[in-house]
Amino acid sequence: MRVAMPYGSTHLILEVPDDRVAGILVPAYPRDPADPQAVEAALENPVASPRLKDLVKGKRSVVVLSPDHTRAMPSRLTMPPLLREIHRGNPQVEVTLLVATGLHRAPTRQELEDRYGADVLDSVNVAVHDPDDQASHTDLGTLPSGAPLRIDHRALEANLLISEGLVEPHFYAGYSGGRKNVLPGIADRSTVYYNHSAGLIGHHLTAAGSLDGNLLTRDMDEAAERARLAFILNVCTDNAKNVIGAVAGNPFQAHRAACEFLGRICTMKATLSDITVVTNGGYPLDQNLYQAVKGMYTASRTTREGGVIVCLAECRDGVGGENFLDLAASASSPKELLDRITRTPAEETAMDQWEVHSLVQVLCRQQVILVSENIPPDVARAMHLHHASTVDEAMKKAEDLVGGDGSVTIIPDGVQVVVS
Repeated sequence: MRVAMPYGSTHLILEVPDDRVAGILVPAYPRDPADPQAVEAALENPVASPRLKDLVKGKRSVVVLSPDHTRAMPSRLTMPPLLREIHRGNPQVEVTLLVATGLHRAPTRQELEDRYGADVLDSVNVAVHDPDDQASHTDLGTLPSGAPLRIDHRALEANLLISEGLVEPHFYAGYSGGRKNVLPGIADRSTVYYNHSAGLIGHHLTAAGSLDGNLLTRDMDEAAERARLAFILNVCTDNAKNVIGAVAGNPFQAHRAACEFLGRICTMKATLSDITVVTNGGYPLDQNLYQAVKGMYTASRTTREGGVIVCLAECRDGVGGENFLDLAASASSPKELLDRITRTPAEETAMDQWEVHSLVQVLCRQQVILVSENIPPDVARAMHLHHASTVDEAMKKAEDLVGGDGSVTIIPDGVQVVVS
């Protein structure tokens, strides 16, 4: 069997004998492309909400939250009809696009133009969230988990707060989109740290596809409600980044509808195997090693304990995460690091602790071989990973580690799959 595996903006070829393939986990995307007017149709038929053009009437200002450059949000398709709907109801309203970076770096001007197009950027005010600008946040009390809630004041001062988002499986929040643009998107650093603390990350319901009982999601929903998020536009895409579904309306009910739609497409049973080969779906989600943990997490759920994960990730931006490398390399073993993290009080959560937490959870169950041209072997080893320069080299190493020609599960896009 020969499979093209997404890697950066291209593909790497994986070849595995047919009799060794335990399964190929790919979402059951619709064969036919979505209606090109799907976004407009969603805006015209919102879930549990008046149309946006009616909500905006009489308002002086609207803030539109939008995910940052690390997400494959098709804003060139979604933002123009969203803005048309706003101006249909109120041609004079002032619109601010607030990029919800969370704790990520600010996007460059080129990244903004690539995402939105110059015409959109020239038609609105553009602001970028900074989690470390203390003066730009307003205190909104304490969340159910005990986390302090501090939100970008520009969102709170708008007469109407709305959001566009991409719904994908997310290994912490269950699914992305919806309320996630508020927390962590426009929250300050202390709020995000607490929301990503060991107790919440390690909870058994903190998992991809999990919404009910998910403590992170509970905080995110509460944060969105307190921020007065009034309306969302959420889309789902396939592996070619084509829009396959769009839902607009009430921030919670519309988001749930989008999650249920995607869940029927991307949820599948584990095919336990000795070796799992996975990617992060190519660029932008494999732009650094920090993001590639998501693919490893998915693969871990379908790989036997003691098995091997082969992760293909270009990592054109390197390791990613300010403290990711230092923290991951700060212990002699994954087990030592996991024990230390799980004992860390929520208020002492460190930068990137959550991603290291997820990484070592995987490494305590399986070994990981990283195929990446941009992560040096010594850096991979410091983070308790094996390294390979090619797919063939990785597969040979994996076979050596499992003691022979083991069974293989193939996941061409680990970000898009929920393993049940």
